[in-house]
Amino acid sequence: MIRKTIFVMLFAILILSCAKDKAIADTRAEKGEPALLAFIAGLDSAYALGSKISFQMVVVPKSKKSVKITFPSACRADFIVYRGDEPIWNSIEGVMCAQMINKATVSPSDTLVFNAIWDGGSKSFRGVTLGKYQIQGILLTSPPIRTESATFYLVD
Repeated sequence: MIRKTIFVMLFAILILSCAKDKAIADTRAEKGEPALLAFIAGLDSAYALGSKISFQMVVVPKSKKSVKITFPSACRADFIVYRGDEPIWNSIEGVMCAQMINKATVSPSDTLVFNAIWDGGSKSFRGVTLGKYQIQGILLTSPPIRTESATFYLVD
C-alpha cells in the first residue's frame, strides 16, 4: 500500500511539473517543423572576388509561445558557403567549441542575430573563382535548424 501511495505521489509531481510549462514550446512544432524561423538577411546579390563578405542569420519564433532551445556546445551558429554541392567555406571549421550544454528560452518578441565574415578564402582544392555561390546558416541547436540557401555571385 505504501509503495502504491509513493508511486501515485511521484506520478502526480511529475505531471504537475510538466504542466507548469504550458506557455513554452519545444524546438519542434507539432508537425515536426522547427518552432523557430531562421533566414539569411542583408545579403547582396554580387561581391567582388577576394573581398570580405559579412553574413547575418536572423532567428525568430514562429509561435506566440516561448521556445526552449538547447545548444550542445559553445558554438551557436555556423555558416557554410557552397559552390554547387561542394562546401567551400565553413565558419566554424578549425574552431574549438567547448562541449557544454547551454539552454535558453526565446520569447515570442525575441530576435536572435548571428554574424560571420568570410575572407574569400577556401580549403577546397578548386579554390574560389568567379561565379555563383550559396550560403546556408545553421542554428546549432539540438536538433539543428537550417536556413534556406541564399544565392550570391562573385564578380570582377
